[in-house]
Parts: sequence; C-alpha cells; structure tokens
Amino acid sequence: MDWPASYRAGIIASLCVLLWLTEWVRVWIPTVILWISTPILLGGFGEEFQLHKVVAWSADPILLLFLGGFSLAAAARRQGADLVLASLTVRGARGRPLRLVALSALATAALSMWMSNIAAAAMMLGALQPILEREPRESSVRRAVLLSVALGANVGGIATPIGSGPNGIAMAAVARHQPIGFVEWMIFGVPLTLGLLLLSVGAIVVCYALPAPYRSCAAVRRVPLAGSAPWLSRSALL
Repeated sequence: MDWPASYRAGIIASLCVLLWLTEWVRVWIPTVILWISTPILLGGFGEEFQLHKVVAWSADPILLLFLGGFSLAAAARRQGADLVLASLTVRGARGRPLRLVALSALATAALSMWMSNIAAAAMMLGALQPILEREPRESSVRRAVLLSVALGANVGGIATPIGSGPNGIAMAAVARHQPIGFVEWMIFGVPLTLGLLLLSVGAIVVCYALPAPYRSCAAVRRVPLAGSAPWLSRSALL
C-alpha cells in the first residue's frame, strides 16, 4: 500500500502512545515496536530510517543524561536520602521557623538538581509530613514550609541539565552551534538558582509572619549519616 511517510509515521506514533498510556504491555515494549516498525514502514523514505540509525536515536547523549538522572533519583529514594536531608533540615533549623523555611527550600532545590521537580517535592513533603501534621491547617509555618518546598523544587531544576526536561531539550537545540557541557551549565545555573532561592525565601518571609520558635522539630526521626555513605559514593561514581 503506497501510503505517504506522514501517514506511516502517524500509525507508528499512535500505536506507541496508545500502548504507553494504556499500559497494556510492559513499558519497554513500545520502544521495541518503534525500533522494528520504523525501518519496515519508513525504511524506503531515507537512510535516516534504517535500523542502525533508528537504534542510534536511543543512544542520544541527552537521553542517556536523563537516564542517569532517573537512576540517581531511584537510588536516592532507595537509600533514604530524603529522610537524611529532612533530618538535617530540621536539626539545622533548631526550632526556628525562618531557618526551617530557608533550609527546606535549599534541601528541596538540592534534590531537584538531580531528579524531577515533582519527585523532589514529593520526597521532601513526605519526609516533613510529621512536622506539617502537628501544625494547624491555617498555621503560617505550615503554609510557608509548603510554599518553600514548591519554590525550591521549581528553582532547583535550573541548576543542572538533568534537573528539568526543558534543560536537556535546550542543550540539544543549541548543540550544533554552541555545545554546552554539564559543568558549563552549572556555572550559569547554580548562581542563578541560589539568587532565585534567596528571593523566594525573602518573599515568603514578607508574606507570612512567622511565629516564635516551635517545638515540633523532633517529629522527623533522625537518620544516621553513616548509612548514606554507600549511596553518596555510588552517586559520585555515576
């Protein structure tokens, strides 16, 4: 059947998206279908649709960069990095709401540098849940901490190429004209992140009148840092 390339590409894309959204099969099967069907249906339309070229799509450096970020996020959850950061945050706050807000934003931003914004916020909110539950629903501390986590997650994604999906897309878009390395991005992104964090915490302090030192800082259980040493070493090697 002599269908144009756009129709054939639409069939492949529709099938893969349908399988991804419905989860009728394992998540990797649509990728294998893409590898097989593209050379069969589109191989006659150009060299770029041959099997070796199609498989090379999955070896794009940007995709591998994000794969490393996903692996790092999984390792962080597995090793309890969120509890370690939450414990350090609460201990560093020493019962002072202002410190808690600032350190919560900083810790969430640190997580968001290496994983998705949503995952970083979810991990920190889960770890800080004991403190949030002890505060009244209308408490200014509760609202300030929630907002600091949200802002920290959004701002932290700017600091590294893997912190947010658009970062990698931007790197790939300008790669032909101006290649940007991981460290080069951080030289620009880290100072910008720190400046935005400072402005965000300042805005929260202005908007919310934080009360005197509180007593719920013991709600998050302390996690021994020695247990995180293997995770830190593996992360550095990755």
